[in-house]
Amino acid sequence: MTAYVIRRAGWAIVTLLLASVVVFLGAHALPGDPALALAGQEGARDPELLAAIRERYGLDQPLPAQYVAWLSQVLQGDFGQSIRTSLPVADMVADRIPVTLQLAACSLLVAMLVGIPIGVLAAMYRGRWPDHLGNALTLTGMSVPNFWVGLILIAVFAVQLGIFPASGFVAFADDPVANLQHLVLPSVVLGMGLSAVIMRQTRSSMVQTLSADFIRTARAKGLSEWSVVVRHALRNSLLTVTTILGLQLGLLIAGSVVTEQIFLIPGFGKLIIDAVSTRDYPVIQAVTLLAAVAYIVVNLLVDVLYTVLNPRVRLEAKAA
Repeated sequence: MTAYVIRRAGWAIVTLLLASVVVFLGAHALPGDPALALAGQEGARDPELLAAIRERYGLDQPLPAQYVAWLSQVLQGDFGQSIRTSLPVADMVADRIPVTLQLAACSLLVAMLVGIPIGVLAAMYRGRWPDHLGNALTLTGMSVPNFWVGLILIAVFAVQLGIFPASGFVAFADDPVANLQHLVLPSVVLGMGLSAVIMRQTRSSMVQTLSADFIRTARAKGLSEWSVVVRHALRNSLLTVTTILGLQLGLLIAGSVVTEQIFLIPGFGKLIIDAVSTRDYPVIQAVTLLAAVAYIVVNLLVDVLYTVLNPRVRLEAKAA
């Protein structure tokens, strides 16, 4: 077990290094010159000013040298200074992380509360109207774009009914009630697509589990259908769902960019949009790298958790 975890952690480190290279090269592949954006319209005509700006931010160095210098700073927790605001990037990111994490957690909760029950019902009534309804909802959730759903929810629940605010964010420490009210609509928008994926995986796993021998044995012993489904079938089916939740974290991170822009939430998404529009390389690299780190770390934890929960995988890990 320990050897398996160490091996997986080693591969995670290698993946992080490759991700850092992709993030660095991707940020520098963006069109435009950040020195021109910093100099402004008047300064863009001054070659000496442009040269001074490039020297100050290390933009005049070869890409390999820039990458080594940037990576050495990142390993020390220093992401540099924002080209646009001159503020430490670490401080800017630290202010936005709690917002995006809370949005992702609420979206994940919505997805699980919707996807798992519908998937269980669809499997229990396979081939009947609950199954057909669940498949229709799944197809709708995976097909409709987030921005359209967000605009519809704002028009109905914020503008017409006035139940929830249309945009903005309030910190939980300032006002817990207002905080939850501002997160309801974004969480529904971001969690809808994930709930469709969870529903499909739950249904597929439940259908396979309900036809297993141990389920027939449980029913033959006289256990109630509720006990058979919840305590036995669902418990085993959630192993697959746990893996899917880890793999779908990337969707939450990517989807938060659009969702935060629609609802004007000051999180990772809005930060990276502003950084891309101004060619703010340090911010782009920091946000993208941290998103990649979160995705890789969560998948590593899911691998370890799946090994703990599934005896067969644990035995295979020990044998390896």
